[in-house]
Amino acid sequence: MEYIFVLGRNFELSLAELLCFFKRKSIDFKFVDFLKDMNLVIFDINSKFEPKYAMKFLGGTIKIAKILIRENGMKQLKEKIKNIFLWEGKENKINYAVTSDEKTIEILGDIQNNLKNDKLRAFKVSFGKENPSKAKKIDLDLFSFYSEYEKKYFLARIEAVYDTTLAEKVDMQKPVRRQELAISPRLAKILINLSEVKEDGVLMDPFCGIGSILIESLMQKQKFIGMDINEDSIKGAKRNLDWIKKEFNINFYSYTLKVQNTIFMEIFADAAATEPNLGPLNKKNFSPKEAEAIKKRLENFYHAIFFKLRKYIKGKIAITMPRLILNQGKHVSLDVVKLCEQTAMRICNPLQDANFENFEMPFVDQREKQHVVREIWILEKGEKLD
Repeated sequence: MEYIFVLGRNFELSLAELLCFFKRKSIDFKFVDFLKDMNLVIFDINSKFEPKYAMKFLGGTIKIAKILIRENGMKQLKEKIKNIFLWEGKENKINYAVTSDEKTIEILGDIQNNLKNDKLRAFKVSFGKENPSKAKKIDLDLFSFYSEYEKKYFLARIEAVYDTTLAEKVDMQKPVRRQELAISPRLAKILINLSEVKEDGVLMDPFCGIGSILIESLMQKQKFIGMDINEDSIKGAKRNLDWIKKEFNINFYSYTLKVQNTIFMEIFADAAATEPNLGPLNKKNFSPKEAEAIKKRLENFYHAIFFKLRKYIKGKIAITMPRLILNQGKHVSLDVVKLCEQTAMRICNPLQDANFENFEMPFVDQREKQHVVREIWILEKGEKLD
């Protein structure tokens, strides 16, 4: 069965997460096509796949849709619509919505006739400028488009949508928050998937702070270890985890919280997803001299961290690092290639591994109103040092 994944604004990062999620959950798939200008990617999923279940784990995917029709011409598309069941539910009265591009908008009448011929009381809902989450409940959500690359017309049915209301609740209502350095629920999910931790594996966040990544691990019922050198941060993480368990009625206790300097840790885990010290915030652009000084200090810090993670993390490590912004759009990054050479670590690129050769590491993430630019890397053990 072919599915369309509508990805978020960071196409490369969202696609990498999706590929890692498939590996993490042992989902058999085959790449079909991607339309970067529309932020769409199409996969043929061979194993049992439940879009609503998958969406609970994904941070960079906005919608998942099942392809109903793919045709060479508009005439063939319209003919197929006559002979397909668009609605597979039991209800006789439904609200439906259709999102179309300019080349497929003429099928709206055909869709309406299809539903009418199935003796459904179908009411079309149009989205205006209001927040879709506040609009009427949509029972059948369709979208159609023309692919310039494939020269084909598509009609697809939305099967799952990212729950922005839930994400906002977790992000904004948790008892302990950090505005400027917060990892969003989306990014936390992405990092967990990039680590490729298995369901029976143990995930480590050795710089857990107030527990943004741990919260998502808990909601996924993923075993984890959270550590931080700051005792107040661990207390904050505990408060947040306790709140999540109570708010969402989650009975899961397979995790450990510990006040620990990562440099001295001696705990093994199967994978890691973490955000160490990102240095000073980019509240103003750094001068070249300031940036080089910060870079040198942070590289010494990450050098020690890489050695420790190499020893105690068995699998993949999804880790963020800072990008220091200078004037005139320039930036300074840590020399991750050199750090890996010095510590016998290897950079992993899930996109190149899947033959998406034009995508390079790192992935870059920048949120509005945050004074930090993150580079996201995936690492694993390399060959031992001589």
